[in-house]
Amino acid sequence: MLEVRNLTKEYRIYEEESGIHLFRKKKMITALDNISFTVPENRNVGILGMNGAGKSTLIKLLCGIISPTRGEIWVDSKYRPFEKKREYLKKISLVSGNKTQLNYDLSARDNFRFLGALYGIDRKSVDKKAEELAGCLGACRLVDRQVRKMSFGERLKMEVIAALLHDPKYIFMDEPTIGLDVRTQEQLRKFLRNYNNGSRILFLTSHNLDDISTVCDDILFIDKRKIDYYGSLSDFCSSYSAVSRIELTVKESDREKIYAFLKKTECLTSCALTEGHLSFEVSKNKQVEILNRILGNLGESILYFDTASADVSAVLREKMMEEKTDGDRVISHKKSVQV
Repeated sequence: MLEVRNLTKEYRIYEEESGIHLFRKKKMITALDNISFTVPENRNVGILGMNGAGKSTLIKLLCGIISPTRGEIWVDSKYRPFEKKREYLKKISLVSGNKTQLNYDLSARDNFRFLGALYGIDRKSVDKKAEELAGCLGACRLVDRQVRKMSFGERLKMEVIAALLHDPKYIFMDEPTIGLDVRTQEQLRKFLRNYNNGSRILFLTSHNLDDISTVCDDILFIDKRKIDYYGSLSDFCSSYSAVSRIELTVKESDREKIYAFLKKTECLTSCALTEGHLSFEVSKNKQVEILNRILGNLGESILYFDTASADVSAVLREKMMEEKTDGDRVISHKKSVQV
């Protein structure tokens, strides 16, 4: 379990001034302002926010790369990351899309063996773990290739393998899909989604909303250096989605008739007919009215219906796009969710 209590991070920077000055003025800026949250085991947490919101700062604090100005971070109720205790460092790993820990002049396997030695893992165990992870990522053919001769996407797969060799409990991914092609993105998402099947905790920051919707169970939304929302992805969609998706299971003989009726009904969007199922989207404030109208006219032809929030990526995108800037500050017009 990971607990963050009243965490604040401030930086001292030089003020920008024209001309030449012997002594430059300094000012304090706040990267994170008094945030608190608790993450239980076996969760994938997506960290969202606009540029400059504090996402990468939070990752660095949780890894112990930087120290908090105020507040506390407790991991497993006994580790504070900034103390950099050996026991804690063996429990974590960090993958950043624009940074590397691999030596370009060595093969991936030699890199893995070197990193494994740092963690006290014998060569046989390293090779076995690397082959297992490479198989999951479809990258077995790359393990013995020199890192310098790999493409960007191939190198990133090797970075992921290197980060997981010591079986870390806390995994931090900072923009891992940046610059990757669509196929490699999908491979990495599927791998991350399936990898955390025990007591691990995965933190993922990304501006690619498909990463968050595919991989994460929960999201932590940072706005104006504070937490605007922290909770499950499903609850977030229910709270912020302006539309609902309704799916109907209908009698096969009446499918075309019902589909034609829906196409003529006002306020419906994204009507689709697939293998005996009809689906459409409707504004939440019209949901009850539309359902009553459909059931009143076609009730005998409908075997079952279900409602759900709209596409997760679409809801996340709506939330991101609704924000606007005021000077250098980001203002959200949605009601914040108390944590």
